Amino acid sequence: MDEDRHKLLKTWAQSFLIGVPKVAFGFRDDQGILREIKTYETSAIPREVRGVAGMWDPSVCLAFAAELLRWLRTVLKEEVKMYNVYFGAPFQGIAVELSGDGT
Repeated sequence: MDEDRHKLLKTWAQSFLIGVPKVAFGFRDDQGILREIKTYETSAIPREVRGVAGMWDPSVCLAFAAELLRWLRTVLKEEVKMYNVYFGAPFQGIAVELSGDGT
């Protein structure tokens, strides 16, 4: 379930932010064999995980994203540059660096 939890979170966040209405997931067993395919309304995914032990909270995720974007605006001084943003293992930090020649 841990892998499913991360898959649902990543897909929900990306799909929610850009307005994808539906997503399909393939679920595999421990041997890697596809056992189930489910289609979800993107907006319904948070309801699917609500109250399930160890799952994520969409409000917390969106609050983190908003805070991250606010922080990035203070760190990234030049809009025309290309930056790489790196995330350490969960809660280990975030690093930002100018990409290559900066273009």
